[in-house]
Amino acid sequence: MLGFHPHVRFSANPNNAFLFDIRTDCSNTLTCGGEGGGASVGLVDWETFFNGSQGPNFPTIAINMPSTIFIRVYRANGKPVTCDSWTLTISD
Repeated sequence: MLGFHPHVRFSANPNNAFLFDIRTDCSNTLTCGGEGGGASVGLVDWETFFNGSQGPNFPTIAINMPSTIFIRVYRANGKPVTCDSWTLTISD
């Protein structure tokens, strides 16, 4: 798929109380870390990117990305339990 550039981020995260993980299946297999590399756990922002090394006319594509991702949202360690709500923004 050309031009594929998934981006997941919190658009509302009161007191930075929430984090998310990106998984590739229900067995909790982690996906690539997106921009910056590393594991895709404990995130507030995640996206894939094109680094330009293929040349200026090469389309932006995701390499080895699954067709489906699972997003696990949870309260960050040490954050008090409140009734605050979070909002994720997911875009391409």
